[in-house]
Amino acid sequence: MNCKIDLSFLLTGLDGKSLKSDEGEEVKASRLLAHHLANSNAQDFSPIKAYDWATKLYKEGIIEVDEADRSKLEKFVENNQTLTNLSKAQIIKAIQEAKEK
Repeated sequence: MNCKIDLSFLLTGLDGKSLKSDEGEEVKASRLLAHHLANSNAQDFSPIKAYDWATKLYKEGIIEVDEADRSKLEKFVENNQTLTNLSKAQIIKAIQEAKEK
């Protein structure tokens, strides 16, 4: 069974305000994860799958995956050494919510 993971939301700080990039732009969860998928050398997924997901997340903010890939994506985020816990938690919650739907 496939599920849709919607990461088109803005990441927020502890104060509830949108996080800003170094350029002053609001940060979407989908675009942040897209960059990490595209620039990763992790062996969690094939390079083609990571690229396809990154492209779709960057453009649309939503990807459709099966349960096995949903679980792998969650682990990828959890084990990512450059994402902060603030970003990881919000992205992981969205991934887990997709499982529950």
